[in-house]
Amino acid sequence: MNDTSILDTLPVEQRLALAYAPSVSRGGWTAGLALDVRLARIVLSSRETMLGQIRLAWWRDRLAADAPPGGEPLLRLIHASQVSRRALSALVDAWEEVLLDADGQHAEPLEHIAAARAGWITGLGGTGDADAGPAAMAWALADMSRMPSPHGALAQDLAERADWRRPRVSRPLRPLAILHALARRSRGRAGSQGGPATLLVAARVGLLGV
Repeated sequence: MNDTSILDTLPVEQRLALAYAPSVSRGGWTAGLALDVRLARIVLSSRETMLGQIRLAWWRDRLAADAPPGGEPLLRLIHASQVSRRALSALVDAWEEVLLDADGQHAEPLEHIAAARAGWITGLGGTGDADAGPAAMAWALADMSRMPSPHGALAQDLAERADWRRPRVSRPLRPLAILHALARRSRGRAGSQGGPATLLVAARVGLLGV
């Protein structure tokens, strides 16, 4: 799996957002989003909780290691980028909470994923990106509303109460502005992003930041 194959694992709106990431943050964005997708697939496809925990523990251990193993391109990308491996480890922990809450009875695991996503994303920005945290959490909750219910329905309820004001962020966080704008546009509608309208919104926010 090369970098192109890693990009192919991402949803269309995330690939659109990455197209407008400056070189200084593109590697971190790609690594964080791809790991998040990988962790979600582990949790949502695990029929046995213990097997899911073992797979998540592998990622937690590898993120804590000083050097990546030679056979995992995503880990090499993570180590080569500026994304915080400690913040990504918190993302692993949050997804494990969802795995353990198989019946989707509690909001906390989803809130913790939103906070963990905000953690690694804001780490790619600067001290003046005050809007980044709330924007990242709003996008994260809206994104998780596409999970199978009951988790998806619970995430949708949480997303409705999130902060949907247009964020002002620095260029390294321009992908966040795009993801937030696309999520704001599609809230409450099922299915993946796509089509000319999606491209226009991504281009407008990607080029102008608004």
